[in-house]
Formats: sequence, C-alpha cells, structure tokens
Amino acid sequence: MSSDGAMAAKARAMFGERLNADAYAALLQKKSLAEIVAYLKTNTLYRHTLEGVNEKAIHRGQLEVLLRRSMYERLQKLLRYGSEEDGRFLVAAVMNTEIEMILRCIRVLMNPESDERAEMIAEMPMYISHYMSFDISKLAEINSYDDLLAFLKNTRYYDILRRYRKDNLMEIDAVSLEHDLRDAYYQHMIELANSDTRGDERQQVLKLISMRAELEAISIIYRLKKYFQVAPALIERTVVIRSCLFKEAEIRRMIREDSADEVLAALQRKYHFYTKGANSQNIDRYIEKIVYNIYYTMIETDTRSNLILMSYMNLSQIEIRNVINICEGVRYHISNDRIRALLVY
Repeated sequence: MSSDGAMAAKARAMFGERLNADAYAALLQKKSLAEIVAYLKTNTLYRHTLEGVNEKAIHRGQLEVLLRRSMYERLQKLLRYGSEEDGRFLVAAVMNTEIEMILRCIRVLMNPESDERAEMIAEMPMYISHYMSFDISKLAEINSYDDLLAFLKNTRYYDILRRYRKDNLMEIDAVSLEHDLRDAYYQHMIELANSDTRGDERQQVLKLISMRAELEAISIIYRLKKYFQVAPALIERTVVIRSCLFKEAEIRRMIREDSADEVLAALQRKYHFYTKGANSQNIDRYIEKIVYNIYYTMIETDTRSNLILMSYMNLSQIEIRNVINICEGVRYHISNDRIRALLVY
C-alpha cells in the first residue's frame, strides 16, 4: 500500500472512533463538567489523554487543552505514514494557535488587572510547543508591547506587530492588527501549498485554503451587518478577502451593498452542494456544517496525504468545539435543545 493509501486508511479508522450521535446524546444528559469528563474518560477516544485526570478538579479551559493535545497526538500518528513535507502543513496550522496566543497576550497587556494572564498561562498549549516558531511559555513573562516586539523579533509576526506599536496600548488598532495576522496566516498556507504540493493536489489544497478564508469572511460580514450594523469601511478592514466560489468583486459588493439576509442568500446559492443538514438560523453553525460536509466527503473518498491531514484536523477541531459547547451549556444551564442546535456532526 502506498504511503498516501496507508495514511488514508489509518485516518478513516481513527475517524471511525469519533463521537457519534449516541455519544452526544449521552453527553447532553450530564449535569456537570465532572460528569462530562468522566464520560469522556471511560467511553471515548479521549480516554488515553484523560487517564489520571481528576474530573472534579479540572476546569473547562484545561479540558480544551487536553482535547486538543489528543488531536495533535493523533495527527502525529498519521504523519508516520507521510513525508517531511506533509508535516510542514501541520506546522502551518499551528500558526492559528500562535496568532491566538499573541492576541491574547496583547489583551493581557491592555487589561493588567484582569484574570486573563493567569488563564492564559493555565491554558498554554505546551503539547505543540515543538511545532511553534517561538517559545510559547515566554509569553507569561511579557509585560509591555515592546517586550512582545523584542520577543518576536525573529518571527514572521514582528513586522506586522511593529506597524501597530503605540505608546498608549489602548490606541492600538486591534481590528486591523488581527486582520493582518490572519492575512499572513493564509498567505503562508498558500506559499506552502505552492512549494510542497503538485498538480491536482496543489489545486485542491489551494481551493480548500481559499474556501476557508472565504467562509470566514462571509461569516464576519453577515454578523457585523446582522447584529452590529457596522459601516462597510470597517467591515473591509476586518475581513480577509480571498475568493474561491465567489469572485472578489462579489464579496466586496456584499460588504458595500447587501443586507445580512442577502449575504446569507448568496452563501446558500454558492455553497448549496455542501449544505446538507445545515441550519441557517445560526450563521456560525451553518458555515461549520458546510466545512464539516466538505472535509467529511474528502476523508471518505480521497487518499492524498495533505488533503487527508487537513480533513482529519478540521473534523477533529469541530468535534472539540462540540464538546466545549456542551460544557458551556451545562455551566450556564442552557437547555439541551439549544445546546443540540450548536452541535455539528
């Protein structure tokens, strides 16, 4: 069996261990985080990662860290069937976490009296530290924006962060900063696709990268129009525009002219092949179901290693968000029906 075929077979076997409808139904019956963790420890693929964990002492953030560690451990197993180039896509995906942690560190600096620093330290994803472009543990020692710049001097983030430096942290244009960091992420993914893949696989990987950026942009456009009535100029500063099924001009017209309902209607027309089982009442869940359907089809039918890795990782991330949504629902005493509507599987 080829390495691609072996990776695909292993990924499908691992995907077969995912949480199913019965598992989600059981989790929805739990009355506390401790009960949820106990179920995950004894009945699911997370049992190895949660072994030895005291379910009565863990909090939600720590659980999420452990679930994500489990996902990366499984991705590392898949990489045994791939090449060095396959592993570079996993490193690129870690950029998402790096960006989240950088933005979180800036929020800590802006709100020094909050509990954010302690939470950031407790929830640091040390399990992927060897993939990261900087020593994530050092973020706990950052006490100023200049400290952060010095720390990230030799990373791809330095030039972006330097552009936004202000003597008064509260004057930082956080919206544009996040936009530029997200744009750098997508650009890096595109560069990797062009350098590490060939032929039809390259075109498919590039399509998936652009599709995720496009769906992310449409979600933001819809929410800013629907709930906040944000001016088009600010929306354009917020979203990263990379077109896939839409043309760039269509996305810009959405921003300038369309209502939220028109944005949703356009999304439904363009992505109708991927909307099976999607409920448009919640835009984030609607788009997440589209993403789920895309990657579900791919992991079931494709054998190319980069596509298999991207599919398994994205499907696993959706599953983790499902578990965290259940935890949050239990914490805030949300009805099972409302929690169930947030789940994507």
